[in-house]
Amino acid sequence: MDVFPSILVDTFQDFEKRIRLVEKEAALFHIDVGDGIFVPHASFQDIEKISCFQWEKPFELHLMLKDPDTTVIPWLVTPAKRIIFHWEAKEGSHTWVWGLIRRIQAHGKEVGIALNPKTSAEKIYAFLNGIDAALIMSVEPGFSGQSFMPEVLPKIAALREKRFSGMIEIDGGMNEQTMKRAKDAGADAAAAASAIFDESNPQEALRNLSVL
Repeated sequence: MDVFPSILVDTFQDFEKRIRLVEKEAALFHIDVGDGIFVPHASFQDIEKISCFQWEKPFELHLMLKDPDTTVIPWLVTPAKRIIFHWEAKEGSHTWVWGLIRRIQAHGKEVGIALNPKTSAEKIYAFLNGIDAALIMSVEPGFSGQSFMPEVLPKIAALREKRFSGMIEIDGGMNEQTMKRAKDAGADAAAAASAIFDESNPQEALRNLSVL
């Protein structure tokens, strides 16, 4: 299972520091962007600095933003490989979801939809043939260091039963034990923050998680 270092920080200095710490070991970075509205904490979100940053590895953007059909637009100019938005950010009409999927794809990027812990997998069944990734939140979005919620794991099987062939990523409360559970449940990738950056040797921590 792939392990993507998750970056949820308040300043550019911390953003750069964390990326440089594990850049050689990482296959891809998971960049969390919170607006302080959809999630209670507003994170570092300087689009220009992220766009101009010299990356050695690709990255995906996990946009925890309200009204994503408008707030995602500025992020389309970044060199992100994949943009992930939340189904819960504007529940209801399928029209806005399909519109946003097509807008992201028109900029040459992969598309993912994130589901909060209490949201059923069924909510995105209608979009599975149009997206590249599903992000299963195993904590409430917005803060690092929360405890893993095992009740989300059946969503992975539910998506596979619908023959979803894209990547299923799990995000939240990841450590050696919970990552094994996610892998056994069928997840393809995991986003991890505390299990990497709270360790005395983040590079070694990432390597150890990547070989589970």
